[in-house]
Amino acid sequence: MRNSARFLLLTKSFRGFTLVETVIAISVFSVIGLGFAEFFRHSAAMYIKTASEEELYQETWMALERIRMELGQAADLPGQTIGPVTTPAEGAAGSTLSFTRPSASADKCPACADHSTTVTFTLSPVDGKLWRTTSSAPMKLLADNISSFTVAASSGPVEQRYYTITITRASDLSDSGGSSVTMTTIVYPSGAKSGAWIQLVQ
Repeated sequence: MRNSARFLLLTKSFRGFTLVETVIAISVFSVIGLGFAEFFRHSAAMYIKTASEEELYQETWMALERIRMELGQAADLPGQTIGPVTTPAEGAAGSTLSFTRPSASADKCPACADHSTTVTFTLSPVDGKLWRTTSSAPMKLLADNISSFTVAASSGPVEQRYYTITITRASDLSDSGGSSVTMTTIVYPSGAKSGAWIQLVQ
């Protein structure tokens, strides 16, 4: 009899959760779970966006660096008096850059695959592609999703002239609210320098 009473007392003290308590517990854990899910979703979105912007930055820099290196080695052809850059003209700006480079001729560079003496970089505004063209090699796609490519020539004598190149590249041209990066560099063609060449510091 005494054992039965003790058993009844123990079963009363270890009773289960009521329906209200269960609903409250589920609600609390649901709110906590949603908070963690939102945190991880936001973290994943930030990671993807950062990785996309890093790739966008790297590809834009590579295109700008390619142009800078080639333009930096531009030089006059024999008998040329206007300087190695034919487009844009002095004091002008545009979306096409054209220059000469006699160092790539067959007699001066036998190992070069492309012996063209004129190199042109131009933007196709229809599809946002930046192309590199020469007379001896097929067109080469330098970068895509380019929303703006501008080359501005300074005024003054040929030996002091410099060129400001600006490229704006977007992650997606059809998405106006997407990521984009703009890079600018200033180039002094080494072949245009003479004994009177003066570096302009800005």
